Amino acid sequence: MRSFSPTPPEPTSISLYFLHEGRLTPSPRRIGDAGHFRAVVRLLFDGPTPSEAATATAELPRLTGTPDVVIDDDGTFSVQLPENVPPLSHLAMLQLACTMAHVAWPLTALPADASWKADSTVPTGTAQRAPAHTLVHVRGNGWTMTQSAASYPGPAPFPP
Repeated sequence: MRSFSPTPPEPTSISLYFLHEGRLTPSPRRIGDAGHFRAVVRLLFDGPTPSEAATATAELPRLTGTPDVVIDDDGTFSVQLPENVPPLSHLAMLQLACTMAHVAWPLTALPADASWKADSTVPTGTAQRAPAHTLVHVRGNGWTMTQSAASYPGPAPFPP
């Protein structure tokens, strides 16, 4: 009898959006599975690395727990934050929306099967969504906020 284990995904580079002189700026990071949304959001909330902190800041608070992240049936990223996280600032919401705008997700219609959402990953065969069309809905303890990546008022954080 043979035991098969899935091949781990190849590490890939993603862009986390931090602030540099008040403007959103991509910061490349290596991650084992860019389709694992919970891991991407966790990295973003962990803030800039010590070497990035010389030029980058974050509006996002440090989390004591792990956020839950799913893609809703309409393609909206829904993020449930751990308890006791205060409402996010506008810049924090933009950091989150711009980061999620650059995460790979399925090209095909999202499955209606709610069990697919349970592990916060995308099925194999993923692609980049048009960044400006990304919507992020964040829920905290007693509050909700929604942010579009297209509403960033500064210089476009997306490639033309």
